[in-house]
Amino acid sequence: MCFVGMMTAIDGAMAGCGIYYLRYVLMRTELLGVMGLLTMGCMLAGIALTPPAVRRIDARRLILAGLVVKIVTFAANLLSPGNTALFLGFAALRSLTGAPMMIYGGVYLLNTIEYGQKRTGVRANHLIVSVSSVWGKIGSGIGGALIGWLLSAGGYDGVAAVQALPAQRMIVHAYFLVPLIAAVATLALMAMYDLDEKKGVRAGQADPS
Repeated sequence: MCFVGMMTAIDGAMAGCGIYYLRYVLMRTELLGVMGLLTMGCMLAGIALTPPAVRRIDARRLILAGLVVKIVTFAANLLSPGNTALFLGFAALRSLTGAPMMIYGGVYLLNTIEYGQKRTGVRANHLIVSVSSVWGKIGSGIGGALIGWLLSAGGYDGVAAVQALPAQRMIVHAYFLVPLIAAVATLALMAMYDLDEKKGVRAGQADPS
């Protein structure tokens, strides 16, 4: 779960490339506010819809489905980076289907505390939460550094009104490819998570113990 947090932090940090993508690839900086309102609205809708959905579908399955959506949509954006409608539509879809991870990611981390206490008799909540926080900060640092490294490798010129094709390609890779890789890693990690079965309770339900 610490690595899941790190991958999520890397994904979040790469969102900082959005302004570069809108300005130098789509040439539509006026869409920044539209994208913010659209994704925020979809995220809030996803948050509202997730609890009722968890009553019917296991939260981990919802998270895995959201990660699959993220992978597919990032791949589609990567193949067609100049399609504005596709970009906005898929950004909204990712915000909607990413809500279960936002809500229950912390629950799954806390499950490790409960399971650890059950197995060892030691409740290491402070240690686990602290270590998770450190890995999240590491992920944010890596993501922030990757933006600079990738833009530099692509020959990005901060004073140029129009970027060269290699720089534009690197912006696209930073904005879509890196989060896609992070989503694949997160999917693999969450697929191995089995504490629901070991604890005998699904996320979103009360623990009978």
